[in-house]
Amino acid sequence: MKRLKGLPRGRTLSVPVAGPADFNAAIQAAIGGLVVAWANSESVFLALLQLLMKETEITAAIVWHSHRTTQARLDLVMNWRASGSTMGS
Repeated sequence: MKRLKGLPRGRTLSVPVAGPADFNAAIQAAIGGLVVAWANSESVFLALLQLLMKETEITAAIVWHSHRTTQARLDLVMNWRASGSTMGS
C-alpha cells in the first residue's frame, strides 16, 4: 500500500465528516451493501469456474487468483463456458 508523502510514519490521518449523522450512516450502509454484493458475486464466479474446470477448489482458486481484476475473472468464466472445454477431461 502506498504511503501518502508528507505524513510521518505511525501517525493516523483524521478527516472530519460533514453533514448529518443519519446521512453518513446511509452512505456507509450503501457502501457496505456494495462490498457484500461484490464479494458474493466473486465467490459465485469462483464456484462456477470450479464446476466448469471439474477440478479441486484449490486448483480453481489458483487459476482464479492468477487473474487480478473482476472483469478478467468474469471473462475467464464466460470464455471457459463458451468454449465448452473442461480441464479435467
